[in-house]
Amino acid sequence: MDSVVSILVLVAAGWIIWSLVTPSIQFRITAKKRRVRISGPHPPSRPHEIEEFFLNQFSHIRSLRVKVRTATSEFRPRILISGSVSVGEQQQIRNFLMSRI
Repeated sequence: MDSVVSILVLVAAGWIIWSLVTPSIQFRITAKKRRVRISGPHPPSRPHEIEEFFLNQFSHIRSLRVKVRTATSEFRPRILISGSVSVGEQQQIRNFLMSRI
């Protein structure tokens, strides 16, 4: 029983440290089947422009997720892209979002 409690305490401590070290997500963009959803605690100021960009440029992609994390020591947000997009398309998304946020 003591080993189970110590493992739970260790897991809880690891989770707390991880949540303090990892930058939080500003907002998340999900594009799926010609629908774009923007969610998160700090959505962008012009969400309609972002929706239009994803619908016009990436309507051929089945599923796409973009997470924008808070600024790091480099003083700019970190943009994480997942889905079946090429490296060039990922850079196009980063360039567009950096010009809008």
